[in-house]
Amino acid sequence: MKSSDEKIIKLLNKKGLAESSLQKTKTIERQFHSLQRKQKLKNIGISIKSYIFKSCSNFKKIIDKPFIRSSGTEPSFKESKKPEIKRSASEWFSHGNKLNDEGNCEGAIKAYKYALNINSNLPSVWYNLGCTYAKIGNDIEAVKSYQEAVKRHSDYLEAWHNLGSALDRLGRTKEAELAFHTEFLIWKKHAQKEGRY
Repeated sequence: MKSSDEKIIKLLNKKGLAESSLQKTKTIERQFHSLQRKQKLKNIGISIKSYIFKSCSNFKKIIDKPFIRSSGTEPSFKESKKPEIKRSASEWFSHGNKLNDEGNCEGAIKAYKYALNINSNLPSVWYNLGCTYAKIGNDIEAVKSYQEAVKRHSDYLEAWHNLGSALDRLGRTKEAELAFHTEFLIWKKHAQKEGRY
């Protein structure tokens, strides 16, 4: 047995989990060897150890749970719950923008959706959600988001433009032309107000 495996066993023994974890490990090893024989893992070059850790997604959670001795002789574990972070829609929106700037599109999408769950009448959140979906290549969801943005703010120039672009990428040419035409009319209206047209 390798020294790192022995350390894991010792840690688990302290928490009373060695026996059940060892059984899980043996089961996973058998599954691994079975899959390897079926050539499903051929040329993947992963070790049994990394496969075990990937398969046991809760392994780290089990080790990191706070240990509490119950009144009986067997140890018990209490799930540590972090207090839920209460944020306003604008805070979720700002958090989503930060995640988006960092390149974490999936996290940004979740943050925007949290903001919309709090207040769905925010066109800028719908717009940014659409931009993020477009960024990851999900034009169907981008179109839905842009449509929600223009429903809530009919003069949203950028949303009309991006809606037209996403529709065009989806091959929905007639709808794209209508969105671009609407964008032009809004631009013309603003330009006339400012004396530029």
